[in-house]
Amino acid sequence: MLRHDFEYITTEFEVPEILKIKDKYTDYANQINTEKEFVANPSNLCKFCDFLQFCDSGKQKASPATTFGQVGW
Repeated sequence: MLRHDFEYITTEFEVPEILKIKDKYTDYANQINTEKEFVANPSNLCKFCDFLQFCDSGKQKASPATTFGQVGW
């Protein structure tokens, strides 16, 4: 706003433009989900990770399959 002397600048987008941008970022997300070069490094910090829902190794580390009374170490 300072650059334009407090003039509000608005831009209108057409539906095809919005869908094109949506498809672009959907493709990025698919590339990230199918990435094979990244090697997961699971640790005790996995339970705090924002991407835990996408990481099978992290899910196993964050919630080990133990029953009541068992020691996981």
